[in-house]
Amino acid sequence: MKTETKFNAFPSNTYFFVKDRMMHEVPHIWENTSNDTGGDDLWRTGWAYIVYRDKENILKQGILSCFTDEEDKKGKYIQAHRSPGLGSDDVSRDQITSALCSLKINGDTNDLKRIIKGLRWKISKKFSLSLDMWFWMKSISTKQPMTFIYSFLFALSSLIVTLPMVLWNKIIYKWAGLKEISQEEYTKELKAGGLKNTNENKKTKTATLLHYPAYAFHLFAWQLYCSPWTPLTPLIKFCCKYGVHKSNYFMKLMFGEKIKLSDVEAFRPMSGIRWQRRFFSGYYSACEIIEENYYFHVKCGLWCNYNVLDNDMLWYLVKENPKLVI
Repeated sequence: MKTETKFNAFPSNTYFFVKDRMMHEVPHIWENTSNDTGGDDLWRTGWAYIVYRDKENILKQGILSCFTDEEDKKGKYIQAHRSPGLGSDDVSRDQITSALCSLKINGDTNDLKRIIKGLRWKISKKFSLSLDMWFWMKSISTKQPMTFIYSFLFALSSLIVTLPMVLWNKIIYKWAGLKEISQEEYTKELKAGGLKNTNENKKTKTATLLHYPAYAFHLFAWQLYCSPWTPLTPLIKFCCKYGVHKSNYFMKLMFGEKIKLSDVEAFRPMSGIRWQRRFFSGYYSACEIIEENYYFHVKCGLWCNYNVLDNDMLWYLVKENPKLVI
């Protein structure tokens, strides 16, 4: 698409749509279409609040409704939920990171500090915080000099944890014979048919089980984007560039690499979030071009009039970093 789309809280026939103040997406063809709430509403709404910054704060209200005040024998705390009304047993760091990034970028300081202060280390029955995420949360919610100290600790932990994983991915993909390709190449292979599941081959299955996931790399990029600058920040960005495929324009911008405006204009919106996906030659990814390749269980026309999230995320960064666009 040549430009970003506008936010519409009351859309008709759009792939990404607002319901109960949360950003939803049309279910994948293998999902139950009667359940359009999904499990990633908070995660998706966080990115939408960053990109659209709706003046009526509809999305902000939805995000805040996912953090409820609770009390047990240990005392009062704040519990995160994937979506209002859904259980909290498996809410993960993904959803919380997205929400906190959106509050930080939009300047909702009081809400940001309140939530971070109230969250427990054990964020759900299934998941807990990690040390690097705890450093990051402190870095965006404290005052100087503690802001710099926590930011530096987050950056240092990133050098220890994240950067070795970038190198690890290079090694394990080469071992498994996985060749990363662009959106255009992937789409051509998808049209031709015959794409396999990575589980069909022992090496590719092992690689995709042991690799550093693209979604984790995407979340880390947002954390770094929101974290205050430290002397280690330029080094981290420089190293992370080597873990980004040449066609992932969003992640390239995140780490300070220049991209072409023509590439941005040529991008075609996809189901899911393309920026946290890797396309490997010969293998299917649950991510398809919305207006052409993706098929629904419901009647639809062109679903790209409003709220095209992956496209608008890219244009958001383009406008925020004009010097990186040539």
